[in-house]
Formats: sequence, structure tokens, C-alpha cells
Amino acid sequence: LRSRELSFDVYDTSSNMELPPWTNSFSDVWEPIEDQDTPFLWNIPQGGANTILNTWSSCLGLVLASSKGAQTTNITLEVQTNIASNIGYLHTPRYVNVNTQNEYWIHQCKQRGLLESGLADVFESEHLTVAANNLFTPTNKARGVVMIRHPVKRVIDYYYYMKDIASAASESSSFEAFVESNQMVDNYVVRLLNGITDANIKITDSHTEVAKEVLRRKFVVSIFEWFDVGMVRLEKYFGWWDKFDVMRNLTVNNCHYSVIESADHYKNAHEVENGDKVFITVMNRNWADMSLYQYAKVLFAEQTKLI
Repeated sequence: LRSRELSFDVYDTSSNMELPPWTNSFSDVWEPIEDQDTPFLWNIPQGGANTILNTWSSCLGLVLASSKGAQTTNITLEVQTNIASNIGYLHTPRYVNVNTQNEYWIHQCKQRGLLESGLADVFESEHLTVAANNLFTPTNKARGVVMIRHPVKRVIDYYYYMKDIASAASESSSFEAFVESNQMVDNYVVRLLNGITDANIKITDSHTEVAKEVLRRKFVVSIFEWFDVGMVRLEKYFGWWDKFDVMRNLTVNNCHYSVIESADHYKNAHEVENGDKVFITVMNRNWADMSLYQYAKVLFAEQTKLI
């Protein structure tokens, strides 16, 4: 009985399943953090990552290499400040003068020696596999963290975001039409964790199981719907919670609260009732992401053992 009790106190470090090759440049979450490891935030669109980045830059003063950085022809790396982004928070956001928003600029990061420069405290990108294959190496690995959101709610917000910027969803395209069309890539998160970029590939149960294993081994997860607790988890994992005394330093603590509350997503989600036909359609088309989301919530509790 004692041995069974102990087994629940230890994080599962088994590694029997073969993972996609891109994961070789990511450390396992249970390994001790090394000086050469770099925090990497995977930015799932409309999943809360931008709020996390704003908190880390504005409240902790961390330097970011992110999709918010400058697209510049200046090949000399330097840290720049973004005064326009400082609206009364603790720190003026600082970014390395590179950008991680698409494949071209990620390659530019590699060519300019971003990793070797040591200028960035945190890397961020939506493009998981491209970033993994170009920004990190098996000897200078990424420390992956990610925020997972309910897939249906993420798709809803993504649609209205794209509609606002008049891109994938046109003014004449209803949400109902969007979710029935190929404009909505089904099971987006499971696809990327498997390294699948072809939207025509049909997702299977095997893909879902691989995605769950990648999360378990390569990412510390937080849950969008538990935003505050998730922020604490990520900052404790990297040692920043104690380093910046977030709990007791009221200035830093209040900064966290202000950034999170002022975020675009906060209490502004477009509502679609759970029983609505369109809600069920999105859920069914994203069945694998739904399964992964439910697993991520269990994993969030399990990863308490890592902190």
C-alpha cells in the first residue's frame, strides 16, 4: 500500500512512445532546467498567449523574442523598447529586433544567431515545428509551455478576430458557414503537435494519443479557463514567481492583475450556447482537440508534482 501511495507522488517519466522528430529540440518537462535551456511559449491563436507575454514583459521585465518584434533588415541583434505598449505598467516592454510570426522571419532569427546571442529571456511563436527545427538544437533546447483553451470557444474567438481584420472570414461569411467550410482547420492543436501541416490529412485516434504524449513530456500546460492559476504554474516552473516575489510584492502582483483584466479576451468572448447546432458542429469537427483539452486539464493537475 505504501508503494502505491508513493507512485501517485511521482510524475510519470516514461518515454516509450516515439514522438515526432521536432520534439528532439525540446527538453522533457521533468529534467532539471539547464542554463542553456530557453523558455518557449507556444502561441495557439486566441488561446491567451499574448496576455501571458504582456504580463511577462510589462510586469517581470523579461526580454521577448516574439511575433511582436520588429521586422527589420538590420542584421545586428539588439534589444529595443516599445514605449507605445507601456500604458502605466511596471516595465516598458522590451523585444529583440527579430520577429517569429512566420517561417521566413524564423529563418532570419536562426541566420542572425538569436539563440546564441542570449538576448531573449523568452521565445514565442505560433509556428511550433518551424520554431523547433530552427530556433533550438538538441544541445540548446527549448523549455516548452503552452496555454490550452476549450476548442470551441477558441474557434469562436478566432472567427471574430479574423472577421475584424477582414481576412479568413469575410463580412458576408457567417460563423455557421465558416465552421462548415475548409476555412476552419479541424483539430488544429493535435495537427501541429504531430507536425502535420497538410489540412487534407485526416486526424485519427493515433494522432490524438501522440499529441497527448507530446504535451505530457514536452510542455508544462496551463488552462485558459483557469487563467490566474495557470500563470502561477508557469512562473513557478521557471522560478520567476519567487525571483520576482510575485505573491508578496504588491506592485508586481497588481501589475499581473491589471494586465490580465485588461486583455482583449477578458470577459469579451462571443457567446454561443453549448446546445446550439453550431456549437455541436464545431465540437464534432474538433473531436481530437476536445479529447486533448480534457486530457490537458487532467495533466494540469498531474504536473503539480513538477513544481
